[in-house]
Amino acid sequence: MEEYPITISVEYKENLSRLTTFFRYAMAIPHYICLWGIGIAMQIVVFISWFQVAPCAQEHLVLENAFF
Repeated sequence: MEEYPITISVEYKENLSRLTTFFRYAMAIPHYICLWGIGIAMQIVVFISWFQVAPCAQEHLVLENAFF
């Protein structure tokens, strides 16, 4: 099998600090809170829009059946 023409070697830091790992997870918490809020807002918008779309769809069906 032929070797790839380019090789990449990266030195990986063996000693990962526990404090750094903790802050990475801690910084994810605000992100999840924002996603949770956006999810609730989306559910409210879908619930409200249902009452706008449903009557329009019913009117469309009534008008469509009137021509037959």
